[in-house]
Amino acid sequence: MSGGCPSSAPSTATAPTGPDDGSASNSRTSSSLSSSSSSSWEKYDQAELDRQMSPSQWSTRLGPDAIISSHIETTLSATRAAQDSTAGGDTNTINSAKKLRVRLAVRYGKEEEEVMDIYEPPLLLSSEHAAAAATATACATLPAPPISVVVVYIHGGMWQALGREHAGFGAISVCAGVTGDQAAAAFVAIDHTLAPKADLSTIVAQCARAIHHTSTLFPSARIVLAGHSAGAHLAAMMLLPDVWHDISGETATASTTTTTTTTPPPAAAAAATTPVATASALAVRERISAIALVSGLFDLAPVARCYANEALQLTPDQVERLSPLRRADELATVITSGGVRVLFAMAEHDPQEFRRHSLDMAHKLTLRGVVLASSSGCSASGNGSSSSSSNSGGGVVDVAGHDHFDVVERLADPGYDLTKQLIALCKEVA
Repeated sequence: MSGGCPSSAPSTATAPTGPDDGSASNSRTSSSLSSSSSSSWEKYDQAELDRQMSPSQWSTRLGPDAIISSHIETTLSATRAAQDSTAGGDTNTINSAKKLRVRLAVRYGKEEEEVMDIYEPPLLLSSEHAAAAATATACATLPAPPISVVVVYIHGGMWQALGREHAGFGAISVCAGVTGDQAAAAFVAIDHTLAPKADLSTIVAQCARAIHHTSTLFPSARIVLAGHSAGAHLAAMMLLPDVWHDISGETATASTTTTTTTTPPPAAAAAATTPVATASALAVRERISAIALVSGLFDLAPVARCYANEALQLTPDQVERLSPLRRADELATVITSGGVRVLFAMAEHDPQEFRRHSLDMAHKLTLRGVVLASSSGCSASGNGSSSSSSNSGGGVVDVAGHDHFDVVERLADPGYDLTKQLIALCKEVA
């Protein structure tokens, strides 16, 4: 189950808004999808709505079950490669081959699932360190460069599947792509409690606590949020001020794990002991400088009507309060006043409903004065080049030849166009 596609199942949940008139429609394409079609999901009958909310049904590479299994294995394998950890389960290791320092299961709250994995470069990648970087011992003893930007990645899974063990696959490419002689990037993959164990309000609050704690570990760094599918929804919610109410007090007891196999750099060790509550929650939110939203869900009304709501049990209030698409005015104010860089991306073979969410969200923001980060203008191809969609006024990266799963899996590839754009965002704000 991944990226918003647990196996589709009939739902008997009541939708908070919009009737089901029983008329299904699946004939729209990205070129004809209107950015004003905010209630188009209401035209679907139950079976079609469930299909629209099941990305595994839309892949042209593999069948539904096979594509989910492939995604789980691909992200798990790439995350393990980034960790390069031993079977012993060390919580603080040096990935010498990839030049990453890895801290696993860093705690940001009291709940069992409130942990995150941190990936950061342990050395300066300048020519003077090239010879020393050949050995793991040297990697462990050289000083870390100043972390100027932290990418916080929030995984997908329809808020009810996957975890940090599937979320570190972009760490190597991002850290290496941004890090230079004078600055460096860290990559943080966060866990949260899954539905139905936690409701969506709780999950949103957990993500804010994770980002809050990240800010204390890297007090001088700008924050770049990246999310896929349901994770893109959670990332977008992090821009809203009310999400940060009471966060400071709730995270005061968060701390890092104590088991280590290498000595952290002095600055990192000092940051790890800093009480989380010392940072103003709103000040942390204001340090979010860029956000990359890949194949996201931004309107919870159709989610509340489909199979996924059996686990989420969304209320009408949650649909209104936790739908970024329904809070576009507030989001636009935060983005424009804070100079936040925003990148939307979607896959050619995403469900039409998923594509609508990105297009509608981008359109509403641009109407309110937000200038979105656009694609690099590469010609579309099955190799991951992208084109900027004109349906929403620009800024939506439409990745040709990809589906809901490999559009994000390929962030492990430094040559992938979307990886390059995420790295460019980091460099802009670093």
